[in-house]
Amino acid sequence: MSERPIARAVHVCQYVIVERRTNNVSLIHCFTKFLVDRFPSPPERFVVFAALTNGSGTFKITIRISNPKIEIPAFEQIARVPFTDRLQEVRFFVRISNCRFPMPGEYVVELFVEDEPLAMCTFEVALRGAHS
Repeated sequence: MSERPIARAVHVCQYVIVERRTNNVSLIHCFTKFLVDRFPSPPERFVVFAALTNGSGTFKITIRISNPKIEIPAFEQIARVPFTDRLQEVRFFVRISNCRFPMPGEYVVELFVEDEPLAMCTFEVALRGAHS
């Protein structure tokens, strides 16, 4: 019987390092503000990390990054993620290298499980050198 996972955390950062020997995860340069040189931005690189637990079965996980003022997401990706032990934390992360930001403002990172909302976080995208 499948049981939907829950999210313990969602972070946006520059890098994720997984230590081979211990499997420990380090999130490097987590941010709530992302600076770009121009709008629309060229493809930007960063990582979305989520710690998920309490799941049983394999689920479709969708990650979507969007500005609430625009209908079309800046980024969207779907993955099938297995959960074999409800007590084990699944460290799900996506290395993003092709996200373009069409305009400044608040962006929402949303995670969905089987098209149902799971978790979210927000960050601001601004022009480098602009005073805020």
